[in-house]
Amino acid sequence: MWKIAIADAVTKVAVKTFKTAFGRMLGTTTYQKERSVFKAVSWSAEQVAETALVDSSGDGSIEITDLIITTDKANGGTVVLHWDDGTNEEIIITTALTDLPIRLNMHFVGKVQGWQGASLYYTVAGANSTGAITVVYVRHNKAGSLAYAEWNARR
Repeated sequence: MWKIAIADAVTKVAVKTFKTAFGRMLGTTTYQKERSVFKAVSWSAEQVAETALVDSSGDGSIEITDLIITTDKANGGTVVLHWDDGTNEEIIITTALTDLPIRLNMHFVGKVQGWQGASLYYTVAGANSTGAITVVYVRHNKAGSLAYAEWNARR
């Protein structure tokens, strides 16, 4: 019998195997599945000022992998999710609560990643509303993040 281990060519980390009822199985996964965490907030108010949902924690960046937004219908209400580093701000999504309640569930296939130092914020404005936001994300270090000018040029 030969003992073989499959390893990543760059990191030299062995590929994962999983123990099942049928024996060991070779599996593949993504870094998002292995390293993601989530943050959830809810509100019940007329107005929520710009509030940090996920802090960038220094010079790294945040990559959103999943987003869930649920709200009640509220005439004149809006919910805004955006990146902000104190100098630059870019809106990810704006939802209007006027016609219908929001039931949004998004799994991002592309790379929805902010720039170095950009935190993820949300703002609720307008009518008295209730709702919740859940975001699943991965943190990247400075080496895996772009400065704002480079990030902005790529999109």
